[in-house]
Amino acid sequence: MLKVNEFQFYELAVSIHPLTLVHKDQKYSEIIFDWMTAKTSLQTIFKQRSLEFCFEAANELYASLREVVPDDWDEAVGRLHNDDNAEEPKLGFKAFSIKKAAEKFETILNAELSNSDTYWISPKGTRKTSVLMTSARLELPQSVLQIIPDTAAIEIDEAGRCMLFDNSTAAGFHLFRGTEAVIHAYYEKVVGTQPPKKARNWGAYIKTLNSKHANPQSHRLFASHQRRIPESGFSS
Repeated sequence: MLKVNEFQFYELAVSIHPLTLVHKDQKYSEIIFDWMTAKTSLQTIFKQRSLEFCFEAANELYASLREVVPDDWDEAVGRLHNDDNAEEPKLGFKAFSIKKAAEKFETILNAELSNSDTYWISPKGTRKTSVLMTSARLELPQSVLQIIPDTAAIEIDEAGRCMLFDNSTAAGFHLFRGTEAVIHAYYEKVVGTQPPKKARNWGAYIKTLNSKHANPQSHRLFASHQRRIPESGFSS
């Protein structure tokens, strides 16, 4: 998954659309910097996002721009008119080819973006969408993150993504998996060994923890969860 910088589409439009308005009487000195910016915008958008249908049109436009304004900065500047006694030549037919290439690119880009799989994920409460999408664990206090196992933090991240897409059942599933990962880590801390494979369920954990005189407040909390949900084997 790749985060899209929407402002780059604005920059692309600002640099490409004026090319559709270029005319044959314009001169090189008038367009050199704007057209170099247009080439950079084309390169940037294709690095950021995989656009398929307008790729060929973009290449055609880029090639047309390169014929007038070279990629090399020194060579591009070297083409500037330096003779004060002679009139600078006009773009002529080159302007027409740029104009047509830009119009073609805009048309195909419009069609592709209109049918692209781009969606807006509605925020969930006061939670920041980017946090739930990538690192829901950051919603927990740092003091908690320092003691829970990585497996639990990963499950919390997965639950955050499920919440974003309104998959409440899946979110609950991952949260319980995260809770069980914490119980498992707590069990190993108190008992000193991993629980037997044939007794990997919350009831067995609580029974063993009670026999080891685990923190009463902790195992009462686990017991309250045990009464509300069925036993489930811990995934190895």
